[in-house]
Amino acid sequence: GFVYRGVSIPTHRGRYFFGDYCTGEINSFTISGNATSGLTSHTSALDPDGDLLGTLVSFGSDGFGELYVVSIACTIYRVARP
Repeated sequence: GFVYRGVSIPTHRGRYFFGDYCTGEINSFTISGNATSGLTSHTSALDPDGDLLGTLVSFGSDGFGELYVVSIACTIYRVARP
């Protein structure tokens, strides 16, 4: 996963995004010191049609800190405000 450092979605800044290949689920949480909190599911907002089920393979970010999700078919999805 990746920490979101973009400006498009200010409420997500600093959240660590990660996913599960088998389920296609995308989640995030925050880290403060040695503790994590605020586990949040983003699956329904970012993948409402379930296209990432069994295909989510990676995350990436651009030079502006915006976050992208990559599928096994090399389809790239930008994490954006709904």
